[in-house]
Amino acid sequence: MSHKRISHKSVLISILLILCVFYAQPTLGEGHRQQKAHVHGIAHLNLVMTDNELYIEFESPAADIVGFEHEPRNEEEKAALQKAFGILRAGKRMFTFSQDADVQLQKSVVKTVLHHDCEHDHHEHEQNGQGQHSDILMEYQFYSKAPNKLKSIDVKLFKRFKSLQKIRVQALTPTRQIALELTPQNTEIRF
Repeated sequence: MSHKRISHKSVLISILLILCVFYAQPTLGEGHRQQKAHVHGIAHLNLVMTDNELYIEFESPAADIVGFEHEPRNEEEKAALQKAFGILRAGKRMFTFSQDADVQLQKSVVKTVLHHDCEHDHHEHEQNGQGQHSDILMEYQFYSKAPNKLKSIDVKLFKRFKSLQKIRVQALTPTRQIALELTPQNTEIRF
């Protein structure tokens, strides 16, 4: 069965449009500067759905995922980083989709300055590597055989990463735009 692929460039443009729309006006009572600031306990999730494709970008302070924001200094920190990356890469365990939507993970990519084996910009590494905050960015690409049946996504990140307190969500689907804040008690995105 053949399905239409959307270029990575198109997805980035869509995500940028989402960000422009949501950051242009205060969301949840906050302005742009506060919303995207690096604050421990607060992560960001951007979601774009086009046809059968679903793209999710999750960004969190590294401290909330691995407990530190520097390159691993010992075997224990290296193990913690690898464990966290393994958990994050398993996108189907991070999100539960409406069962009838038949959603399958196509790709997951981790980006951070904490590890040389991960995809990242070396210039960014030089700037963020010492004394500054570091984030972990996950990019997921999913394919749904029945996107019209995707009614909700339950976000499991709070169960895996206990120091997360809030996830600020921005979503764009073919029919609507969504801005909401998830907490450990409220983990569902509804469409």
